[in-house]
Amino acid sequence: GTRGVGRAMVEEHLARGDSVCIGAKDAARLEAEIGALAEAHGEDRVFGAPCDIGRHADVQALAALARERLGRIDAWVCNAASNGGVYEALADTDPAVLEQVAMTNCLGVMLCAKEAANVMRAQEGGGDIFLMTGAGSTGEPTRLYAAYGFTKAGIPQLAKSLRQEMNALGVNVHTMSPGLVFTDLLRPGEGKFGGVGNFLVNVIGEYPEAVAAKLVPEIRTTMDRDAQGPLASLTRNKNLTFFTPDMALTKLYRRLAFGERKGEFFSE
Repeated sequence: GTRGVGRAMVEEHLARGDSVCIGAKDAARLEAEIGALAEAHGEDRVFGAPCDIGRHADVQALAALARERLGRIDAWVCNAASNGGVYEALADTDPAVLEQVAMTNCLGVMLCAKEAANVMRAQEGGGDIFLMTGAGSTGEPTRLYAAYGFTKAGIPQLAKSLRQEMNALGVNVHTMSPGLVFTDLLRPGEGKFGGVGNFLVNVIGEYPEAVAAKLVPEIRTTMDRDAQGPLASLTRNKNLTFFTPDMALTKLYRRLAFGERKGEFFSE
């Protein structure tokens, strides 16, 4: 919640009147970000704690803090992810990097979902868990970042399993696809996929703020049981998507016709 899409979503939620608890591994950065957000939106509406989501005790402590300060947890967004900061063949990747990717993207997501489910099934009205998908989630190959794609491929399956376990207890489980977002995860990839790769990132890539501006309102609507009407129980689990085929075609057309977004993120 202190970088990239997570940070942008926190800002967007606060701007819309929500209260937010943030967990982040970098304690110093977390303190600085909370201070800035609190100054803009109020100290009573944003807080957090250092949290390594690969450690159960940290995730438990974060859940306890949120419940204590907020009284309940209406939504838990599992946003944290890592690609190890490298783009290289799996055979050449340091095992320590592979462990870090798996600990964050697999174990970390499961621990967060576990604690969110435990809180929400015990509170009146249940709650909503949002799992962030990414490259690999639809089974496509992720050359030079195979570990990341492998971990993200499990998110849709995890969502389906949790829905069967938790829906009857009032807990809804959703997936969110942010598309190709220019964050710290993407920066080391410049030039790794040649000129075509740089071109595609510039054309279809997006800034975190734009992604948050679209997804956060959809999150809030998804959580509003009354707004969904009498058929809410039939469509209770959502797959929210930022990037659509129409958006891709529009961006590609504007690039070819008007030269827009050339060098937007990577050199060409």
